[in-house]
Amino acid sequence: MPLTTLICLSSRYHISATLLQGLDELAFRLSSASLQKVSPMPKIPDVSGTAALAICESLLLALNDRKILPEHEIVGILRDAAGAHSNDTGKDGNADLHLAVAALINGILAGGNSVRRR
Repeated sequence: MPLTTLICLSSRYHISATLLQGLDELAFRLSSASLQKVSPMPKIPDVSGTAALAICESLLLALNDRKILPEHEIVGILRDAAGAHSNDTGKDGNADLHLAVAALINGILAGGNSVRRR
């Protein structure tokens, strides 16, 4: 989830400044030059996509656990993301990628992994 989205959510749901500062620090650390000094990563496909998915899933779970976002809002966020990709026209030459992303997000929704269902 982009930081700008989290900032918009913070004004709507009164997310604490501490959480936003932590997310901002995480974003800075992930983009800092110090990470580039680490030895090159092995040629493993889609490491960044898998990492992004894990981080976003953890954030959505934390937002739900702390009662910042209710389950139906989280499901709505995921549906919006899936819809954006499934409705993409493919003009960027990545139609297959967009359909695969939509299918993955819809699979997460169907599996109930987006929130801890009680």
